[in-house]
Amino acid sequence: MTDDPRDPGGMLDAVMNLPDQLEGAWARAATLELPGTHLSLDAVVLAGMGGSAIGGDLAASLMADQLASPMVVVRDYRLPSWVGARTLLVASSFSGNTEETLSAYRHGARAGARCVVVSSGGQLTELARSAGDPVVALPGGGQPRAALGNSLANILGVLKAAGLIADPSQPIAEAVACMREAVADYAAGAKNDPASAIAKQLHERIPLIYVPQDLEPVGRRWKAQLNENSKITAAWDTLPELNHNSVVGFGSPALTRDALHVVFLNGPGTPERMQRRTQITADLLDDAGISHTMVRAPAGSRLAEAMWLVQVGDLVSVDLALRLGVDPTPVSTIDRLKAALG
Repeated sequence: MTDDPRDPGGMLDAVMNLPDQLEGAWARAATLELPGTHLSLDAVVLAGMGGSAIGGDLAASLMADQLASPMVVVRDYRLPSWVGARTLLVASSFSGNTEETLSAYRHGARAGARCVVVSSGGQLTELARSAGDPVVALPGGGQPRAALGNSLANILGVLKAAGLIADPSQPIAEAVACMREAVADYAAGAKNDPASAIAKQLHERIPLIYVPQDLEPVGRRWKAQLNENSKITAAWDTLPELNHNSVVGFGSPALTRDALHVVFLNGPGTPERMQRRTQITADLLDDAGISHTMVRAPAGSRLAEAMWLVQVGDLVSVDLALRLGVDPTPVSTIDRLKAALG
């Protein structure tokens, strides 16, 4: 336990526990079984919002080269018109009371989709059990964004049980080991720890997170964690797409030169051509007077590279929150919005 009075909700502990959470959750999810009606389907849709959707993003992106059926993530009240009896619908809501996900689940059920619920309880679990749909139970308590290890492991477990991906046990073990190294470096204040260094660079700056397209969910995760933990504005963009538009706006208006800091994320699995694009983009930022940092994951499976980058980003977001003097846990603006929606 870090027992920091600036962090009464224990978000830093939750972030540093992410590797253990992923490992423990996979030990349970690896044995998941689904009924025959949920096997050999034509498409997968994960319905979720915020921290309950990011595990689906990571699974869809990092398993794209082996998924036997296409997988999309829907952050909305309704599902695509093609959803039907040959669709596996994974409804993911940490609380089980997310209104968009409840609506999407009902929509999918009416369309005849084969439904699985990933949740800690709430209305979604009640609906699924009433309908006889499989429920993958998440541990309750804490913030949804701090449950990524549970979410990702269980979504991968569903995909494996549905016969859509090969057993990911080895890549997950690699990911856990890499994540633990990142946590150990941060905890020890190691010279090669990128998290604290980046947090210093982002102080009083607006972060732009640039990632290769296949790591887009990692960029989204960094952005969301900086929003919710650090309580700051942040954005993400992808290569090569940003080379066809964003680069034209570098340095204008002039205030962006002092306001922005770009963080490039990649790893050894990033293709050489994309690495070249990254370097040229960094050169263009230099010309525009915009500061930037390169963060490169250690070698490993693509899942291990991505989760190391996620771990570093989570640490950055909490470290920055503490530097800014804000409590990383509460999200009062979201609470206010939900209350206004009734």
